[in-house]
Amino acid sequence: GPIASPSLSSLAAVITPDEHDYYYFVADKEKNTYLTKTLREHNDIINKLKREGKWFEY
Repeated sequence: GPIASPSLSSLAAVITPDEHDYYYFVADKEKNTYLTKTLREHNDIINKLKREGKWFEY
């Protein structure tokens, strides 16, 4: 669809967001998403993905 035209589900998610304790996220080459609470956990996931060849480099 057109750029800058959010779906109804996107708008609903903004109005009523899920409650959680996560502050960081990262995705791998396989489109898996990892949520973490601390920067240390976030960096550990990135290092693990790099070791496994799943890290996405631009």
